[in-house]
Amino acid sequence: MSPQLFWLHEEVLSEGLMQKQYAEGCRFLFVFDTVWLTQRPVSLKRVQFIYEALLAMPFEIEIVFGDAAEVLKQQVRQHPGLMGKVIAPKDPELAVRVEGVASEVGVSVLERSRWFASSGKKFSRFFKFYNSVRSEALQAARIHKGEL
Repeated sequence: MSPQLFWLHEEVLSEGLMQKQYAEGCRFLFVFDTVWLTQRPVSLKRVQFIYEALLAMPFEIEIVFGDAAEVLKQQVRQHPGLMGKVIAPKDPELAVRVEGVASEVGVSVLERSRWFASSGKKFSRFFKFYNSVRSEALQAARIHKGEL
C-alpha cells in the first residue's frame, strides 16, 4: 500500500475527521503556509490557537512553517508513491490557494462531507432555514458528535 498523507489546514482540525483518515493509514501534515499568511495576515493569537489545537489532537502531526507547495513537493520526493489528500475548505480564498497547491503537487482535493442534504431552497432569514432543518440537524449532530 502506498504511503498516504493527509494535508491539514485550519478548517479541518477535527478529531472525528482525523480519526477516519488515521483508520485509512494516513499520516498528518499541517503547514503554516507563508504564502497564505502573507495573502491573509492573521494575528499571532490565531497562529497560537491553531498550534495549540494541533498539539491537543491525539494523533502525531508534522507541523511545518514554509511555502505549502514546496513542503509538499519535498514530501513527495522523500516518499516515492506518496498519495496525498486534502479536504476542500469553505473559505473561497483559502480554497483557491489549497486547490492551486494541490494541482501543482498532485494532491487529491476531497469534497467536504455534509451531515445532511441541502434542501435546495433559498431562505431570506436564518430562522426559516433553521426551522426547516432543525430536526435533521439535531439528529445529525448526535450521530456525528466530535466531527465539526
